[in-house]
Amino acid sequence: QEVVVTAGAGTGKTTLLVERLLNLLLRKEAPLKMTEIVALTYTNRAAGEVVPVDGETLLLGQVADVRLTKGPLSIDRVNQTTVNMVNGTVRGRTLGEVASDVRAAMQKLTLPKGYTLSYGGRMATLGEGGGLWWVAVLALVLTVVVLAVQYESLTNPLLIVAVLPLGIAGAIAALWLTQTPLSTTVFIGLILLVGISANNAIVLVAYVEQLPRRGVPLVEAIRQGASARLRPKLMTALVAMAGLAPLARDTQEGGEILKPLSLAVLGGLPVSLLATLLVLPTAYWLIHRRRTLAT
Repeated sequence: QEVVVTAGAGTGKTTLLVERLLNLLLRKEAPLKMTEIVALTYTNRAAGEVVPVDGETLLLGQVADVRLTKGPLSIDRVNQTTVNMVNGTVRGRTLGEVASDVRAAMQKLTLPKGYTLSYGGRMATLGEGGGLWWVAVLALVLTVVVLAVQYESLTNPLLIVAVLPLGIAGAIAALWLTQTPLSTTVFIGLILLVGISANNAIVLVAYVEQLPRRGVPLVEAIRQGASARLRPKLMTALVAMAGLAPLARDTQEGGEILKPLSLAVLGGLPVSLLATLLVLPTAYWLIHRRRTLAT
């Protein structure tokens, strides 16, 4: 039974003080009768004192209006704020589908004044990720800076960075086709995809740059570079895709956390490979042909 002791305004628990509303939860094998509750004793003490002011013992019924009511068996708090947690288990559907339905239903709910709604657990992990945008942008900026220092110009770094959005477009298309929402793991997959794509592009450009110094014409250097790097790039892409394919098909509990990461990489890696082998050599030829003609 829960006993509410009313003696004024305010809220508290398990402590009898004047001018407060106290919610007391009494646990006993046999429920207390109202007469026994009001007969509970209380010894008056001054604030911070160990010894009673005058040793006076009061009955609960003398200082409070006692009434029985219903309430929760326990009170949960997060950051000193009272919360009511609703937990659930997903069965027969993916967490992303259930999370989308829950968010759509909660948007139609009008909360009373003073109430807020937040998500936790794996649903919060699945819905987070907006803060990783700056990580992706920082990765691109650092890539351009490092390449600019290495090549001592912005031409090749900008060519390399220009093909990266094509792989990201392929990843977004894969997420759209599978109705996968954006999440933290999606952004991690995109960052991983950008790293793989940038590495492939850097290796190709570095190889092509060496051939003209040996007297190879520009067009032949680009052709030889793309042909020589075809097998290593295919091996790298196929190994990565083979390792991530089981995650994309995982329907077990917890698999929905890593599934978006695998879908992002699996969708973007083939497009990135084609962009590195076709778009990048073409762009490289256009830019350096103009520079050759100009000189």
